[in-house]
Amino acid sequence: MHMILPEALPPIGHIKKERSAQNDFMQISTINEARNGNGVSRNVRSVIMSVLALPENKKLKENILTSGKVIMRFSGDGRRVTKITCSGVMGTLKLLSENAEDIGMSPMEEHCIYLYEGDESYDYQQKCAINIYEQLKEVSENGIVFDNTNVDVEWYITADWKFTAIILGLSGPCSQYFCAWCECPKERKSDFSVLKWTPRTQERSSLYMGSMGYKKKTLVTADWDNVLVDVLHLFLRVMGKLLNQVVSWTVQQRVQEQLVAEMRRIGVTFRFYSVQGVGCNTSVLKWSDLDGEELKVVLKNLDLTNVLQDMADKSVTQIDALRKPQLIVQLQKHSINTDKLSVAQMKVKLKELIGNSMVSRSETQQTPRVRLSVARLVKLWKEFDSIMEQINSSSDETLETKCRQWAMQFRVVTFDEDVTPYIHALVYHVPQQLIKVRHLKHFCCQGVEKKNHLQNKRYHQGTQKGGRGTLWTKQVMQYENRDMYARLNDYDRTKRHWLSHSNQEEPVYRQIFDENEDL
Repeated sequence: MHMILPEALPPIGHIKKERSAQNDFMQISTINEARNGNGVSRNVRSVIMSVLALPENKKLKENILTSGKVIMRFSGDGRRVTKITCSGVMGTLKLLSENAEDIGMSPMEEHCIYLYEGDESYDYQQKCAINIYEQLKEVSENGIVFDNTNVDVEWYITADWKFTAIILGLSGPCSQYFCAWCECPKERKSDFSVLKWTPRTQERSSLYMGSMGYKKKTLVTADWDNVLVDVLHLFLRVMGKLLNQVVSWTVQQRVQEQLVAEMRRIGVTFRFYSVQGVGCNTSVLKWSDLDGEELKVVLKNLDLTNVLQDMADKSVTQIDALRKPQLIVQLQKHSINTDKLSVAQMKVKLKELIGNSMVSRSETQQTPRVRLSVARLVKLWKEFDSIMEQINSSSDETLETKCRQWAMQFRVVTFDEDVTPYIHALVYHVPQQLIKVRHLKHFCCQGVEKKNHLQNKRYHQGTQKGGRGTLWTKQVMQYENRDMYARLNDYDRTKRHWLSHSNQEEPVYRQIFDENEDL
């Protein structure tokens, strides 16, 4: 092709040389402590300066120079790269100004600073990412010099609950002291009469190490007030809980077809299906999992009155409708160890013990409330939709009261045991954090989740997957370097405008081929 089109196509040696130069655009350091030595990182300060130099960040730069401060949001996430052998963890940076509306939430705004093969455990984080966390601390303390102007850097952290607890050295969301922001005990998770719980701080972490949920030394030194709740995961977990409750009552009332039809009406694909138990004849009922966009459609448009009817006793339900916490409670009554059982295996085991009969959840209630009112359930959904809209727009002093009243109503309409850690965070932490940062949705992990997906895609489509002694993490990070280089130099590909075949011009190479019939 180069012989035919010498002006259009450079020699292959020049292409390789240019690719190598772009790969080394920013220095990539190897993390030898990662699994199989397969980990890489980029210098935090270099990434920040490159991001600020991007042409599309002109408005962001103007706002930063005006305010003299840049907001640096760190996030991280793990993923299963392959089904069995390979998992990875990445850390990303996103830059914002005090006027956070000058930047979006796409994965293009998330810039990878480390990527390693391994898991999200504290030990791996301590070995593989501690150097990056020290760089983040140094940048936040000393600031940066941009356009001959000293700019302060304010460091925030937003991630899913598991990742946040790990880097803060805390117990997980299922532990006795579950909360990453306060010292609320697990048994009072659904008690919303308390006005305020004791907040977590770096000082209290050192003072109460080994108790109150402080398991290990924090890996990051950011101000605890700058650790934010991720509103994306908050919505997914709370809305997922609300939908699963409806599905459970649908199974109990045997109106699955009505729910599927209502989902079809609002444009959401949803179905029920049975799975055969391993090594037995017992089947388990399952249903579709919905993503974030589908859950938003369900919250706004699903008409529960077309599906459910009022029930005299909402606490009595079928085994197939039980979720993991309820299954554990039921199996513990029969002295069954559930540590190594999946949800499907728990259902099969419970059915073998008591048959396909109904079970009661009321024994786990502090104050049993048995009647299900569909009208009150509809109101609960609408109020949650209103709260999420307010969180994603702005805040006022009424939000905390509104969240507390909603959580109390959640206990009345559903169950105490269904109060999740994110509902606790919605009441006690989100309103205060929203007042502090004003635009909490711009700190969420929507771009991080998509970035995780894209990097997984690049592993399968754009790397050698570790073959021939290569490091797939390095190849993925080199892709990040080439992408940054292209954006800095305005080399990004633009989608060609579609034309019908009759209106398209013949490609140059086709014209040359036609002129030379010997080819």
